[in-house]
Amino acid sequence: MTRYPDALLLADTAATWPRFKSAVPRASVVHVSGHALLDENNPWQSQLVFAPMRARDEVRTTPDSLAALDLHRVDLVVLSACESARESAGRAAALLGFSAALLHAGARGVIGGLWRIDDEDTRAFMRRLHESYRASHDGAAALREAQLAFLRSENADLRSPSMWAGFKYVGRGN
Repeated sequence: MTRYPDALLLADTAATWPRFKSAVPRASVVHVSGHALLDENNPWQSQLVFAPMRARDEVRTTPDSLAALDLHRVDLVVLSACESARESAGRAAALLGFSAALLHAGARGVIGGLWRIDDEDTRAFMRRLHESYRASHDGAAALREAQLAFLRSENADLRSPSMWAGFKYVGRGN
């Protein structure tokens, strides 16, 4: 189920780093749903996990590898992964990590996770986020609209900050 015409879906064993790396420069919206491993002491060594090419071992990609991509056509990257937008302490923290790497590579905006979030809970939020983004083409506005929609929900579980406050936008305005 994709929300974008002509979208390329890389799922399960097809979600390899080489396939991602070759497809992402042609995209305008990139959504990565998976696992991120934050290294608080050295954020540049944090890792996004991709599927293996042949072996059983997972492939882990650092922000350095992301920064080397050409993302100048990419308007928005959504990292639906735990702690993918969390920064470590220190004055240079905002210059390190996944968001900074993706912006350095040319992406106009990045939405990422601030803490560990349940996969099922995140799925509904991501649907709303992408509906909002398709209407506005503004990553910050789409995130805000999705957060407000959950905050105002009749469902008490969706109103919980653990559901809607776990993501942030970093990037340039439209």
